[in-house]
Amino acid sequence: MGNYLAVRAAVCPVTDMDRAIEFYETKLGLQLQERKENRFACIKARDFEVWLFAAGYTPKTGVPFLVFRATSIEREYKRLSANGVNFNGEIASDSLGRVAYFIDSEGNTHELREG
Repeated sequence: MGNYLAVRAAVCPVTDMDRAIEFYETKLGLQLQERKENRFACIKARDFEVWLFAAGYTPKTGVPFLVFRATSIEREYKRLSANGVNFNGEIASDSLGRVAYFIDSEGNTHELREG
């Protein structure tokens, strides 16, 4: 039997739910799917979800880390930079391909990978 698993969601703790939702909607261009007061929000990114939880919640897997895929990393890097996203340096290459890292509104580091 083949592997049919796909990543569905990742968890990010936030200290300011309104600010975090604004970052993901305005700067990354993603869509708010659900919100439960200031405790939880679900952000939709195609077939992937970002679950924002109020600070104090720690997932069992440890520190959150999201990987976003881009068909053209240069185009997305420029678009996100123009929207005010702060990258930790330029686009680099590693053993898996081309990659860039950025910080969200809550101080979480995420990855933009070409693929």
